[in-house]
Amino acid sequence: MTLSSGRKTGILVRVIVPCRVEKWVGRFRLVPRVAMGTVNCSGSWLLHPGNDMDHKLTPPVDMRIRIAVLVVMLLPIFFASRLSLFGRVMACLMPVVLAGTYRISRIRGDWMDSRLYLGFVPVRRVRCKLAGVIAIGTRYGGSSPGFMTYIFFGPIQWICGWIFDFLIPAIGGPYELWLETARGREFVVWQGYSQQHFEKNLELLRNQTGADIKPL
Repeated sequence: MTLSSGRKTGILVRVIVPCRVEKWVGRFRLVPRVAMGTVNCSGSWLLHPGNDMDHKLTPPVDMRIRIAVLVVMLLPIFFASRLSLFGRVMACLMPVVLAGTYRISRIRGDWMDSRLYLGFVPVRRVRCKLAGVIAIGTRYGGSSPGFMTYIFFGPIQWICGWIFDFLIPAIGGPYELWLETARGREFVVWQGYSQQHFEKNLELLRNQTGADIKPL
């Protein structure tokens, strides 16, 4: 515990407690993590941003939308009278994979944690220390369905292309962000179709790692 003098607010006490302070419904709650902040004489807690913060790469995965889309895609299969039980099960595979494929990447303390889900099941997890990241790789590998797709392949292909990009950008998006570590590891931490999210996540990774940007 460290004591430091305050200006007009009284004595400031700098403490390290085994918790993280989060604002919740106008108040503060304690979450089991290590956080450092400053407490003034009135008992107010002034949280100092630090490496214990949890940053998720955008956009966040909205499970409510994915479940709603899954239900809509499954309804015709359940009401199809000519399909056998085996046929129904096989027909459900594609909607489940389509709605349940996504990647969640977040910065937890000094670590980058990235998980890829396929059909709502985690299939790959990659972790690395932020201090070991030496480069951030950027890649642009395609474009979203546009007017030419509509002309040459029809409206169905155009609509399916947008649905594919929206639901599973983790494997089909043209924008990619990679991390390269000092040990020679290279892995993707984000993939999507939005340039705005691409730039926002790139800036977050640069601020957290201090690594150089390397076009791939």
